[in-house]
Amino acid sequence: MFIIGITGKMGSGKSTVAAMLKKELTFTAVLDVDSAAKEIYKTCPDVLEDLKECFGSRVFCSDGTVDYRILAEKVFSSRSNLGKLNRLMFPKIRERVSRLIEKHSRKKYLIIDAAILFNSNIHEYCNYIIHVKSRAENRRKNLIEKTGLSPLDVNTRLKGQYVKIKKDMVDCIIENDSTIGQLSKKVKKAAEEIFKCRHEYSNGK
Repeated sequence: MFIIGITGKMGSGKSTVAAMLKKELTFTAVLDVDSAAKEIYKTCPDVLEDLKECFGSRVFCSDGTVDYRILAEKVFSSRSNLGKLNRLMFPKIRERVSRLIEKHSRKKYLIIDAAILFNSNIHEYCNYIIHVKSRAENRRKNLIEKTGLSPLDVNTRLKGQYVKIKKDMVDCIIENDSTIGQLSKKVKKAAEEIFKCRHEYSNGK
């Protein structure tokens, strides 16, 4: 299996690129790391205990589930809190990603959609890495439309997010500041390059 990592800041269009790329490549699965993280919150009682210890009971809803809005407020407004959450979650996320890679091992391609690709060292699983970039004003607009959050909340998240990028390990940069048609052309070009890279990888080159 050939694993493609897609990273970039929130609102840059990673998920859109992942969906487009899936259509271009046959026998492909997409692993959304944000969704994987939410599954961890739902299925790991020890994580919930650690969350309560780190951030208090306010980050939980009345039914005991995680209140993602309150948790986001806490971690994106404080670099210290973000660090605490990352130290708690990154090992769990890597473990979950490893299991999901095994689950999809019969696919030709697996796309990992993750802002934290480098932060959490998930990039170590990848054969090819795409960095999706977009101007701050476009990312802000996309997030407001996608999440329904207020401009103030979106600004807090954008300022609080830290996305590590190891430029020397990025194989392709996709600029997402134009039309959806232009983005589609860029993704098609990336898919052609990935197809060639997978062929070389399969032949041991």
